[in-house]
Amino acid sequence: MLQLVEIDEPSPGPGEVRLRVKAAAIGLPDAFMCQSTYALTPPLPFVPGQEVCGVVDAVGPDVDMAIGTRLMAVSSFMDGRGGFAEVTVAPVHSAFRVPTDMSDVDAASFRIGYSTAWLGLVRRGELRQGEWLVVLGAAGGSGATAVQLGRALGARVIAVASSAEKLDFCRRMGAHVVIDRSVDSVRDAVFAATDGHGADVIYDPVGGELAEASLRYIAPRGRILAVGFASGRWVQTNTAHVVTHNYSLVGVYGSKLYAPRTRR
Repeated sequence: MLQLVEIDEPSPGPGEVRLRVKAAAIGLPDAFMCQSTYALTPPLPFVPGQEVCGVVDAVGPDVDMAIGTRLMAVSSFMDGRGGFAEVTVAPVHSAFRVPTDMSDVDAASFRIGYSTAWLGLVRRGELRQGEWLVVLGAAGGSGATAVQLGRALGARVIAVASSAEKLDFCRRMGAHVVIDRSVDSVRDAVFAATDGHGADVIYDPVGGELAEASLRYIAPRGRILAVGFASGRWVQTNTAHVVTHNYSLVGVYGSKLYAPRTRR
């Protein structure tokens, strides 16, 4: 789907910075964009790449930012100016200074995953210490960040993945319990691990059948966090099931929470 071409360097507009890219992360949304199956896919031709680490070399007319500042940022990929290039543009509200002891690669892959995990687990899911957190697709980029953050927040973390190698990775990320969904019944394993209680919070970047099966082991007053649809479609349920089983389906979408507010 991708072609290596030369184009003119983008210029930053109001509220934007231009970055010399040091490292760029690749995620599932980038693949979806290249397949034209992502909701925020810009019209062709475009430069993909949502997440970058780079050094500021130009700023928009209203931006007060020193040239040479190293930033982690979400690029202006929605209008086709993504990070898979030597130079990219990013909204200044999506950019953060990189700690001096963080590598370019770590910074490039930090911004979306950990921000989304924080928004999901803390602000939307209101995860509390001691609660049971089930992370679907736990060995993926979105899942791994939720495993780490859930552990740091004091939750009891159950990671669901599909191979011994992935389960070992989840243990290293901090999961207390791991479930191989290709071998075990996830429902039975969750109830066994929680002494019949079920999942207080389900972090779902996968969607589809795996997410819908999780509705059979969610605890009363539980929250399922709809984060993504790596399976190809979002989790689906119906109001009657939500009401009779007394749980909440909660949307998690970082861009709406990070976008600057307009005062009227």
